Amino acid sequence: MVDCVKEALEIFLPRERFHPIRHYEARPKLPLLHRQGAKKTWEKELSFGSWLAIACGESFPPKKTPLPKMGEILRVTKKLYEEKNRAGETFGLVLLGDHNDQQSSKELLEELAWDGAVLNLTGQLSLWEAALALEASVGILTNDSSLSHIAEAVGTPAGVLFGPTIESFGFVSWRAESKAFSVIMRWYFE
Repeated sequence: MVDCVKEALEIFLPRERFHPIRHYEARPKLPLLHRQGAKKTWEKELSFGSWLAIACGESFPPKKTPLPKMGEILRVTKKLYEEKNRAGETFGLVLLGDHNDQQSSKELLEELAWDGAVLNLTGQLSLWEAALALEASVGILTNDSSLSHIAEAVGTPAGVLFGPTIESFGFVSWRAESKAFSVIMRWYFE
């Protein structure tokens, strides 16, 4: 798409303004206006400690990472975080998604048996509020979904799990801190 726009601009810009466009990287940024006045309880909670956002739902079921695999990734993540950071600092999970993802979030928490702080906001936030929660998080672990793109647009790194889609299909994470992982299809048959 960038190449198409570049070509169109080079063709249709007036000659006196023409400078060949050699390289341009589109980097979306979503500026958030923070609410004035009293913060909601979840906003206050997210201001203490470090929170990892989790979006385990998916509107297209084949793209959904199996919950036991996501739980395994979260257990390893927590262990690595605790090894690198001060003991006693809150490392919590904030679960995000729409009302269709509530059951998946509940099942993930049961699978995980998380002993840290949990803030389950699945189905409770508007898209703008979800962006605020993502901005307050240290990162997000998600399937290939819109929340990964929103996270990056507010400056939050994303760990994106690709299922039957792969990074080369497009819409891959672009932040240096973000990572994309393609899963093997056999996960879906285990």
